[in-house]
Amino acid sequence: MNDSDFTNYTDLFTNTTETNMPGYWAARVGFNAIGGTAIAIFGLIGNVISIIVLMNYKQESSTPLLLTFLAVFDFIFLFFELFLEQLTMLSKFGLITAAYRPFITPIYVLFIAVPRIAFTGTMTMTILITIERFVVVVHPLRAARLCCKPMARKAIVCVFIWAVVFNIPRYLAYTTYEKSDPKTNTTRTKFIRTEFGESNLYNDIFIIWITFTLEFLIPFIIILALNAQLLLAIRRSREFAPKSMKKRNESGGRLNAMVLAVTTMFFLCGMMSASALILVRGVNKYEDCSVACNNYIAVADTMLIINSSVNIILYCAVGKKFRTIFMKVFCCRRKRISYPLSVKSNTKTTSFSG
Repeated sequence: MNDSDFTNYTDLFTNTTETNMPGYWAARVGFNAIGGTAIAIFGLIGNVISIIVLMNYKQESSTPLLLTFLAVFDFIFLFFELFLEQLTMLSKFGLITAAYRPFITPIYVLFIAVPRIAFTGTMTMTILITIERFVVVVHPLRAARLCCKPMARKAIVCVFIWAVVFNIPRYLAYTTYEKSDPKTNTTRTKFIRTEFGESNLYNDIFIIWITFTLEFLIPFIIILALNAQLLLAIRRSREFAPKSMKKRNESGGRLNAMVLAVTTMFFLCGMMSASALILVRGVNKYEDCSVACNNYIAVADTMLIINSSVNIILYCAVGKKFRTIFMKVFCCRRKRISYPLSVKSNTKTTSFSG
């Protein structure tokens, strides 16, 4: 489902079973299907928790709102990637029921572009968050006007529209048709590429050049340049800021650390996917690429799943306020319930002691 997943998706709906699995499928099934499923489930839970915690941030800054919708896009990516890609692959090789593929085939063509729409949203939100932190730290006088929640909401709407429009060609590249089987007297839904999906316009110009440029090359340059400027600005502010200002800037510094952690993870994971996209340029089938090439692609595709799954770990690791709100949201209620029991127990103990 990722850009480096260069094969015709109809490979997932052939009758290959685990007993005659080609060598180039081994890493994809083991690492991407089994490992990716486990990571995606963790990520779905983690993103829900992140959304709940970030919605409880009481700040005028737009950063928590942007991080919330980053988690929303990550959740959508993981959800559809899991049900369209990972579970289909597990079904193909007999690791879950074979009935899953006939069930998912008509749904597949309707939602095939959704993971890519979500990834485009994730990528654009990551750039937006990087720009927002850059403006706050490097141009603080403009931050009050540009980095407020109303502006963030407008930007999020624009991101969603762009993500959908950019991925419209993916909907035009695939279709389904009904095929009758006279032996069993049944009709099966087949998933195939359209003429446009087989064309050089789609496979070379759109998938390779346009996608690589707009979803990898330009975002990487922006993230790398702005993060470098952000780190320099933070370093200078720490060196020259008076002691009275350092405590006031501590909260913003932790927010900066969260953003830097998220954007760095996106950069590292995206680099593998981008390199895989270049590696398989001009290759149309898994079997046309070596086993080592396929193994690398499987790892690269899984790295995108990891990127959308681990933000909660980064938030907890570097975000003190995130940890504090997490404890308040998920642990305070439990403490309130247990507190009267503790008092009652202590009263009884005192009374028996007296």
